[in-house]
Amino acid sequence: MNDKPKDAKIICRCEDLTEDEIIKYIEQGYHTLEEIKRASRAGMGHCQGRTCQKLIAQIISKKLGIPLE
Repeated sequence: MNDKPKDAKIICRCEDLTEDEIIKYIEQGYHTLEEIKRASRAGMGHCQGRTCQKLIAQIISKKLGIPLE
């Protein structure tokens, strides 16, 4: 049974991670794609990050106030 809110924005479909979960990792000190990947498995599913990597980078940029490279 999925305990995520119905309106949760899914960022990584392969690993079933929401935007709120990614934000929590950032708040815990994981500030790079690689750090979030290792902590959450985001980008390690079937698509290997092809669908979520850009979204996660945008969330990191917004939350930390750093430009996308």
